[in-house]
Amino acid sequence: MNEKERLHRLLHELNIKPDKKYGQNFLISDQAISKIVEAAREFQPQQLIEIGPGLGALTLFLLNEKAPLTVVELDPKLADYWRPQLEDRAELILNDALKINWDDIDNKIESVLVSNLPYEISSSIVVDRSTDKILLKGMVLMFQREVAQRITATPNSKDYGVLSVIAQISWNIKKVVSLGPGAFFPPPKVHSQVLKFEPKASEVENKVKFLKFIKSCFAQRRKVINKSIQGYLASIRRPEKWDEVEKLFSKNSRAEQISVQTYVEMYNLIWEEN
Repeated sequence: MNEKERLHRLLHELNIKPDKKYGQNFLISDQAISKIVEAAREFQPQQLIEIGPGLGALTLFLLNEKAPLTVVELDPKLADYWRPQLEDRAELILNDALKINWDDIDNKIESVLVSNLPYEISSSIVVDRSTDKILLKGMVLMFQREVAQRITATPNSKDYGVLSVIAQISWNIKKVVSLGPGAFFPPPKVHSQVLKFEPKASEVENKVKFLKFIKSCFAQRRKVINKSIQGYLASIRRPEKWDEVEKLFSKNSRAEQISVQTYVEMYNLIWEEN
């Protein structure tokens, strides 16, 4: 029985329908499931974490891995379904993935996050996990294609922005598989892409503070960046840093033209972290 057949049988048996409120588009591509699980396995995790197990397209495979599994589910109906299924095989958390305490979840061990993410929270999950003091060992995540393009975008492109910079200072990011609407039930109106995130050493010590700096830089992305940076320096009461910072980029530069490394250099120069 393939995943599509298994899903429709379960939906019928449980008398439930995918709920738009929870962003439920269940993955039914056996090929994609295999590639996602394999990408997660390559990290050799000590713990696996899944957001939104749905009806188990990924969960059933993750349960067979050696690492213990924690699943985070927001839908009470699906949580009720999983409790007897998981028993002592995995930990179930009924909560919003954006509101839980991630320090408690990963228990300071090498955890890997795997998810067919609800698209409404995908950007926030990446930002939050990219600004953690201690990064997860890795992530394998499904995104709407346009969000994946923003995460992996390079300077001088329309997709390059805050999400690109904050993700790329923390992770080496690789494409795993691209999917059309038919890989899901119900089929969404968008295409999707799975990305693999491998942690990397960063020159930024305080990533939350760095995020505020990057948001200031991109606040008026259609204008030259000078005023945005000067405004930021004024807000942190360090206007004297301007003469040094302006040497790192052209006076006509816009935010989307500046590389990730240059942003890091500007930030560290302003805050003297390195």
